Amino acid sequence: MVRARVHVTSLRSVTSNTQWRGIPVALISALLFAGCAPGTKLSYGDTVARVDASGTARVAAAAHDRRKLITSGQESPTFIGREHSLHHTATVNTASGQPLAADLTNLLAASLAAKGFKAIPVVVSTTESPDAAATKVAVLQVDRVVVLTVDDWRTDTRTDNKFKTQLFYDLDLQVRDSVGKVLAQRRLSGHEGGMSGAARDAFRQKLELLINSPEVTQALTLSAPTTTAEPAPPTLPVAPRPPGAGEQSPATSPTPDVASQLQRLKELYEKGLVTEDVYKEKMREILNRL
Repeated sequence: MVRARVHVTSLRSVTSNTQWRGIPVALISALLFAGCAPGTKLSYGDTVARVDASGTARVAAAAHDRRKLITSGQESPTFIGREHSLHHTATVNTASGQPLAADLTNLLAASLAAKGFKAIPVVVSTTESPDAAATKVAVLQVDRVVVLTVDDWRTDTRTDNKFKTQLFYDLDLQVRDSVGKVLAQRRLSGHEGGMSGAARDAFRQKLELLINSPEVTQALTLSAPTTTAEPAPPTLPVAPRPPGAGEQSPATSPTPDVASQLQRLKELYEKGLVTEDVYKEKMREILNRL
């Protein structure tokens, strides 16, 4: 058998080494240019977090992305982190192609809905202030508003070092009532030098620490106000009705301004502040009052 040698001018220094002999040129090229591979894409919205509270209250849920890399325009809203090796640096983005805030909003709403809450996902812009993001949903007539502000969330992975991943996080969770008053607040921030497991699992764990803190659980759990029963007043005799006295019709409550409510709801929908499902649901509720 005659051994054939392949000499490629651009790879002469590589093929001249005996340890590379017999390896196809295409494979050598793939090894050399592996640094050009695209970054990883991760999904954050296809799971739910454990929520200790339960109920049937209407809860608006929103994730507010306030990361400096995003608000400054340095990175896309889909940015999650970076991967490094000796040959390349790649960006990690959301698998959905949606902003990270949208994935986290869906995760938060789905987690609340799993415990019986009527969860309504609300889209929040990165340019809005935290107070504006929390109070603008008052038109939805919800019982509670849960706002997760993400001041930092990013991973930094060395793919040539057994996939060692660093995690940077700064998360703030607020529960507000229907008029915007803060009922509970919990914050987590830190840096983990050797994160184990997937980044989405790490986020779910942080969210569970926030949402299952005693103050947040208590704020989410609605209870009917207790009233002390008072003795009924004594029944007084009713004077006889004069003959010929006509019956008076009961007073009717004024009809709410349906048109203005529908107009305001439409403006929120057109600005992208509420989803299409929420828009249709609220429109049916308003029309049912007629």
